[in-house]
Amino acid sequence: MRIICPIAGIGSYLQPFIVSKPKALMKIAGKPIIAHSLEKLSEIFPKDTKVCFIVGYKKRLLMEFLIKFNESMENYFDLEFVEQKSVGIDGDLPKFSGIGDALALTKKFGANEDCFIFFSDRLPTSNYKSLLLKFQSSQADGVFNVQEVEDPENYGVCVLDKEGYVSKVYEKPDRFYSNLATQGAFIIRKTISERFFTLLENQAKGLPSRYTHSYSPIVQQLITEGIKFEIHVMLDKILDFGSIDKFIEGNRILLSNSSISKTQNSAELSSSLPNNAEISNSTIIQPVFIGENVTISNSVVGPNVSLGNNTVITRSILSNTVVGDCSTLENLNTNSSIIGDYVQIENLVKNRISIGDASSIMLAKNL
Repeated sequence: MRIICPIAGIGSYLQPFIVSKPKALMKIAGKPIIAHSLEKLSEIFPKDTKVCFIVGYKKRLLMEFLIKFNESMENYFDLEFVEQKSVGIDGDLPKFSGIGDALALTKKFGANEDCFIFFSDRLPTSNYKSLLLKFQSSQADGVFNVQEVEDPENYGVCVLDKEGYVSKVYEKPDRFYSNLATQGAFIIRKTISERFFTLLENQAKGLPSRYTHSYSPIVQQLITEGIKFEIHVMLDKILDFGSIDKFIEGNRILLSNSSISKTQNSAELSSSLPNNAEISNSTIIQPVFIGENVTISNSVVGPNVSLGNNTVITRSILSNTVVGDCSTLENLNTNSSIIGDYVQIENLVKNRISIGDASSIMLAKNL
C-alpha cells in the first residue's frame, strides 16, 4: 500500500501564521502537525512504505523539514514529492485549484496500487489502525473514514444506501443530507486506483482554473459506475486544525494525552528539566510542553501551554496557549492564544490573541 498526502494549499483559516510557513509546519504540542502525522503512520505501516507528498506553498520549507524529520526516524519512509503549481494570486498569497487537482498529480505514483490518502489537518488521537483493519476485511472498492458531526455543512458528507454502501457524497452541503463527515483519510483499492486518478486528471483539464476542484465529484462518478465504497466510523477523536479555535483545542488534547504529569512547581522541575530549560520563581501547571533553551521566570505557565525553542517568558501568566520559537514575552497575561515565532510582547493583558511571526507589541506600563 502507498500513502498520499496533499499539503500544497495555503490554509487561509490559520492566518496570520501561514504567511511565513505552511500550515503543516505549524507547531502543536511541541512539533509540527505533519510530524505528528508521520509518527502515527509509522505505528501502522511497515518500514520503507512509499509516501508521496504533494507540495506547493512554501514547498522548499516543507521538503527540507520532511526529509530531515524522516532522517530522524532512521529513514522509516521512502519519500517522494510532486509539485502542485499555483493558478494565480489571492491577495498576497498564491492560489491553488484544490485537492482534486493535487491528487491527480499522483497518478504515476498511485495507479494500480492500494492507496491510503490522508490530510494533515486532521489527526486522530490514536492512529488509523482501525481504518486499515476495516479496509483489509472489506469487500468494497474503497473505505472512507467518517465521524458524526454537529456541523456537516463544514465538511464533505456521505449518504448511505440500505445496504450500507455510500450512495451520495456532498462537499460542504448547503442543506442537511447526512452528519457522517469524511474525516482525515480514505483508502482505495488497486482495482480502481487508475480509474480514480484518470478521472481526476480529466476533471483538472475540463474546468477553468478559477474553480476549486474537489475529489468528491469523482467519487460520485465512480459510484454511478458501480464502484462500492463503505465507511469506517472512527470512535477515537479526530483533531481538526482548520481554524484558530480548533488549533488551540487540538493542542490541549494532545498535551492531555501525553505522558506529562499533572502539576509540578519550579522546585520539583529543577532537577529533571530536559532540553536546557531554566525555570525560576515560577509555577508550571501541567500539561505543558517546554522546548529547548526556554527560560521562564516569575511566571505562571499552564495548563495546556506549548512553548517553542529559545523562548523567554518573564512575569507572565499563560494558559491554553501555543507559543512559537524564539519569542520573548514579558508582562503578558493571556488565555486561549496563538503566538508565532520571533514575537516580542510587553505589557499586554488580553485573551484570544493571534500574533503572527516576527511581530512586536510593546505597550507602556500602567503607572
